[in-house]
Amino acid sequence: MKNRSTIFRFIFFILLVLAAIELLNAQSSATSFRIGYNSSTVWTNRSDLPVRKNLPGIYLGAAYKYSFTPVELQGEMLISTKGFMAQSVGETYIHNLILYLEMPFCIKKKVIETAHMNIFLSGGLTFMCRILAINLISEIEGIRRFDQGINFGMGIQFGKIALEARYTQSFINMDLIEGPGYNQTFSAGMNFYFKGR
Repeated sequence: MKNRSTIFRFIFFILLVLAAIELLNAQSSATSFRIGYNSSTVWTNRSDLPVRKNLPGIYLGAAYKYSFTPVELQGEMLISTKGFMAQSVGETYIHNLILYLEMPFCIKKKVIETAHMNIFLSGGLTFMCRILAINLISEIEGIRRFDQGINFGMGIQFGKIALEARYTQSFINMDLIEGPGYNQTFSAGMNFYFKGR
């Protein structure tokens, strides 16, 4: 319960900071729609568990970006599918799907900028809230409700479209039954900016 309270206080603080920045400097903000592909697994160091493989998924949502000199701060709200495939019998794998409400907060730094495009690096924290955890057999028990991790990546922006690849690694054990288990996700997707610069 204490961890949840800390997470919500941090998110509330970030939202207050972003709202204050927006009021003071509205011209340096931009809103975007995000959509992309996830390839995720749950890493464990236990050798007695079935072989696990990456599970393909998607994410979609919105992002709000604030530009400073020389960095940008971006907050996102995404619906994201993650999970893993666990070996069942022979070459048969069970798809374990976990649906998250995901809130990444990133600092973005432009490393190359021209009149028509810029290349940037990004990194920050990710907060995840489990909405659903299922496979073809039943609901998956023992998946922690809240998860946290770090993210880092890079991308390129052309006008109102940005392409970005990102890696997210959780640092909280999300598997309360067969753990330890940690979310690992590689994502690649697009931002479509429809407000601001």
